[in-house]
Amino acid sequence: MLKAPGRGAVVIKNTFLSNTDNASVSLRKHLLESCNLASFTTTVSRSSRSRF
Repeated sequence: MLKAPGRGAVVIKNTFLSNTDNASVSLRKHLLESCNLASFTTTVSRSSRSRF
């Protein structure tokens, strides 16, 4: 449990923001309505980077 005014992080799959199943939609809604989100970010895994 975080102590006030602590900060935490949640790491989720990249597809989470685009999934349309009920569980993903409900969780996104809960996070947006109940949590003080400071930012969203995304990362690219090594295996999906273009190689030149």
